[in-house]
Amino acid sequence: MEHVGRWMMCIAMICGCIMGYGQTPDKYMEFSLEELAAVDVEKPLLPVEVDSAYVVSGKTVNIGYILPISGYPYFTKELINSANLAIQEINNKGGVLNKKLALIPADIGGTEDFILDRTKLLANKFNTQLFIGPTSSDGLISISEKILPKTDLMVVSPTATSPVITNLNDRGLIFRTCPSDAIQGEETAKFCYNELNAKTAAVLYQNNFYGSNLKDAFVKNFENEGGKVLNTVKFNPLINLEFYDMSNKLDSLFQGKADMVYVISLAKSFSIISDKIAKQDLITKDYHPIIVSSDGARGEDLAKQGNLSVLEGMYGLYLPFTGNKEFGKKYEKQYGTKPFSLAAEYTYDIIYMISLAILEGNSTDPEDVSTHLTSISKNGLPVTGEDGPIRVFRCVSR
Repeated sequence: MEHVGRWMMCIAMICGCIMGYGQTPDKYMEFSLEELAAVDVEKPLLPVEVDSAYVVSGKTVNIGYILPISGYPYFTKELINSANLAIQEINNKGGVLNKKLALIPADIGGTEDFILDRTKLLANKFNTQLFIGPTSSDGLISISEKILPKTDLMVVSPTATSPVITNLNDRGLIFRTCPSDAIQGEETAKFCYNELNAKTAAVLYQNNFYGSNLKDAFVKNFENEGGKVLNTVKFNPLINLEFYDMSNKLDSLFQGKADMVYVISLAKSFSIISDKIAKQDLITKDYHPIIVSSDGARGEDLAKQGNLSVLEGMYGLYLPFTGNKEFGKKYEKQYGTKPFSLAAEYTYDIIYMISLAILEGNSTDPEDVSTHLTSISKNGLPVTGEDGPIRVFRCVSR
């Protein structure tokens, strides 16, 4: 695998929903006529593969995992593997409350469109009240706004980063284990201004909760450091960028020749955008700004499909695998490869945290699990570290 550029590490972790801005959720999905014409109508969706008789038998505690499996197969495979690893370990020690844990992954395709449908399907048809995911902020916010008012579910996301999540009216049933974009935006701004010596910036961002909130955090902190943001340009994440003319947007982005360009998008989108930048000759021998990407753009898609003339020397912010040796060894032994992302480690931990919360509360009711999840994550047994799994096993086997 070819590695492009250099990646900056931000060391931070937040359990639960903290570090927010006090914002009220806004709707970002507005389309121009050009964007509407370019919306990707092809939405492949994998079926839910599960032993339905087993998971509705009353012998299992079901945990749904809402994932873009067909859209990002390699990334999501690692998350599913991590969840199954923890479930296998717990079930081998007797499960929880005389029941076995059962994971039910549900594909949402490559967009947010099917998140609500798949969440409702798992809840209504497969007796699932405890969930991991979705991986996106917009998906998690949609569940909170459109499902939780009428249905009791507890949801823990390993990757939803929007500061809006902090102040959701979620009845205490929404959690995340990753840092807020309030932190990512601040750290990126400080790094770019102080370490990269960039005094002017332009920002290209996908127009949803993730992109808009991260853009706002970056702009605020970059200007607080003394820098100047020349241009901010948005694009709709639902459009098929391969067939969408971005020339006007990219011309606006590079107008003024900022010292750096911050791109907030996913890896697939950024790889296409980098090719369009190259074809428009926006980067030349005389002008090559520092390219910086957000955490969403990390992945093999960018390295393999992106335009290397644009990406050469780029920087990116991401949360790497922290080096939890116990989890890493177990994962490699089970699957023959080392874990790649922090989301895999978070997923493994989330399964254990849910299990401990069930045991502490002697209940699988979402509200009870939610209450005790807060308790064990702050005061209970650790689920990471070299002796974490052993101590958890003792609790689970009890």
